[in-house]
Amino acid sequence: MKIHNVKSWAPTGASRWVDTLAIFLLALFTRMSLQPLLDAHFPLLAFSIATLYIHYRYGLAPAIVTAIAAFPAAIYFFIPPYGEFDIAAPEDVQTAIAYGLLIAAFMFTIQRLRRAQYRAELLADVAESRYLMLLQSEDDRQAVERDLKERGSP
Repeated sequence: MKIHNVKSWAPTGASRWVDTLAIFLLALFTRMSLQPLLDAHFPLLAFSIATLYIHYRYGLAPAIVTAIAAFPAAIYFFIPPYGEFDIAAPEDVQTAIAYGLLIAAFMFTIQRLRRAQYRAELLADVAESRYLMLLQSEDDRQAVERDLKERGSP
């Protein structure tokens, strides 16, 4: 059975963008609090987790915005020299490529899984609806049969 609105599994509205911003800021502040321990290592880890959670919960568009916003934030705050945008070192370019590829792969997987989940939920709703209609039809048929038996017998 073809389901036409399987792509619309994510919630809509302004609240998802507010939540996305809050989660992004939480990731930023979490990474800032870990800065003394991590220094320049794993500058995008907290953002990666936040991006994947946002995608799972709120959909593709907020996740893409988060992923794009995470990179300049990581460069500015967590890659030396701190507090400025500097010419990228080869390691930074490798980090950016790895981040982009991993996030894209995970986002593709999450999107496919959430669409499949939503499709299964829609099909279950359709099956339940059809079952209830079948029960109603059976009740109607039995009522007609009873009525015919009552009329046929004196």
